[in-house]
Amino acid sequence: MGILVYGSLVPDVLFRVPRLPAAGDDVPASSVSMVAAGGGGNVAMALAAWGYDTMAVGNSVGEDPLGRWAAEQFEQAGIRLPAGYVASDGVTPPNGIIVTPDGERTIIGNDYQRVTWMPVQTWSGVNAVVVDAYSAAAGGTVLAEAARQGMVTVASDRTDHLPDLTVVIWSASEHPEAAEAQAAADQGPLVVVTAGPNPIVLYSAGQSPSEVPVEPVSAPDSTGAGDVLTAGVVAGLSDGLTPIAAVAQAADVASRYVAGRRESQVPPLTRLG
Repeated sequence: MGILVYGSLVPDVLFRVPRLPAAGDDVPASSVSMVAAGGGGNVAMALAAWGYDTMAVGNSVGEDPLGRWAAEQFEQAGIRLPAGYVASDGVTPPNGIIVTPDGERTIIGNDYQRVTWMPVQTWSGVNAVVVDAYSAAAGGTVLAEAARQGMVTVASDRTDHLPDLTVVIWSASEHPEAAEAQAAADQGPLVVVTAGPNPIVLYSAGQSPSEVPVEPVSAPDSTGAGDVLTAGVVAGLSDGLTPIAAVAQAADVASRYVAGRRESQVPPLTRLG
């Protein structure tokens, strides 16, 4: 059985710099690289690296060099893309990622208003679905259909379609209030609130919050950590783990991911029993 990832599928241009630039500044980068990524792309890349049958659908890209490069990278990773991902009338929306030595990243991103969100062309063989926040209404439609079919559903940074979700993953920096998380959990999903190196807090309907510890590591680059965590959660649920066990598995692999560099390979998934 396979996992469908719905979300942004774009190239990231990664600049490692000694400091953030000031207005009118000229800061030399110690390295510049490009990664096939996006909120959906990062999740799909991790799942494919762990050997899951992964299909990725989301925005289309143009027939320009960046769009064709992104398609090649996703396909070489073993990710199945829909027909029409590279479109003659498509727009390729790259992100600029600036990373400083302390591991913090600044994203020069897209509003995704110019892109075309593709429909899911087939649900055959899919048993779990993960949707990012960038896909907005299009992703909401996918969540609703997946829930209607009784599939496992995971979403990151979304506040809509909560009754359709098995798990929703939030960042404490964007959702700091425990009352908001508990209210969301009371609508049905397990609400997972991450806070960097601090314990992950889990909210369930009618229960007191619980915590999953996070292994302390030095993080040279936190970009994509939340996406790897999301991939670990949906992988665990697809394998039949309980939601809490899936989060523990995901926390483990996300910690090992941020201890490396973005350009390095996704670490192996230690499947917890």
